[in-house]
Amino acid sequence: MTLALLTVLPSRRALVAGAAALLAAPVAKAAAAAPVLALPAPRLRNPLLSAIEDHRSALTTVMQATDDFVRAEEDSAPDEALMLAIADRAADEETAALAALLALTPATIGEATALASHLAETATEFDRLDLFERFAAVLARMA
Repeated sequence: MTLALLTVLPSRRALVAGAAALLAAPVAKAAAAAPVLALPAPRLRNPLLSAIEDHRSALTTVMQATDDFVRAEEDSAPDEALMLAIADRAADEETAALAALLALTPATIGEATALASHLAETATEFDRLDLFERFAAVLARMA
C-alpha cells in the first residue's frame, strides 16, 4: 500500500499544480488587461462645520472639567489643584476653538444658519451675550 501511495502522490501533485496554473493563467491575463477602477476623491470636511463640532467638544470638556473641580473643591480632595489646572487648560482650549470658529466666514446660508444656531445655543446656555456681537461681525464679512 505504501508503494502505491508513493507512486500516485507525485502524479496527483503534478496534476493539481498543472490545473492551478491552467486556471490562474486566464485570471492573471484578465487582471493585467482590466482597467483600474478610479475611486471618487474623499469628501473633504466642511471647515466651518468641523470648527463648530470642535467648539462643541471643547465646551463639553470645559463643563466636565469644571464639574470635576467643583466636586474636588467641595470634598477638599488632595487633587483640587490638579483639577483646577485641568479646568483652566480646558477653558483655554475652548477659547481657542471659539476664536478659530469665529475666524471663519460662512460660505453659504446653510453654514451661516448652523453657526447662528450654535452660537445662540452657546450664548443661552452660558449667558454669553457677547457671542451675538461677534456673530454680527462674522455676518458682516459675508457681505
